[in-house]
Amino acid sequence: MSQLPSTTHPSRPHESATVDWSIFSYLVAEKSWLYRQVVDVFADAKAEFSLHLRSGEVRSALARKGLAVDAEEVESALQQLESWGNLQAYQDHADVASLAEYYRKRLLYQMTAAGEAAYASTLTFVERLGQAAKLDARALERIASAAGQLQRLVREFREHAE
Repeated sequence: MSQLPSTTHPSRPHESATVDWSIFSYLVAEKSWLYRQVVDVFADAKAEFSLHLRSGEVRSALARKGLAVDAEEVESALQQLESWGNLQAYQDHADVASLAEYYRKRLLYQMTAAGEAAYASTLTFVERLGQAAKLDARALERIASAAGQLQRLVREFREHAE
């Protein structure tokens, strides 16, 4: 997948010098269905005041949603989301019982501010699409009503003209 260039818009001086649009890659990447579900897991966890998740916790949450994903695939998705900037990883030293466990790679993941912003803007986008469809339906109703009124006026005009 090609990475979108970093850009600024000249009429938006409040934007930083560059915007890294790869934060939205999870929406269109090859395994977007998995990436979106993982991001949803983090958003749901944050709503429950749980900020950090281990890969096993993400996998369990996906399983509760009816998605059977193996541990390696979840770990790969977490790493990819981290590389795009949606997640940040921290070394997890909790429940370490031996020196070997201390040095073994165990990570906690958390959504980044940019990841949260991308998620929120995606929700807004989907909501506005739904609103546009509702507005279109209302507009069609008004057009049909106006057409009905025009039809009545034409009939009345014809009746008076005869």
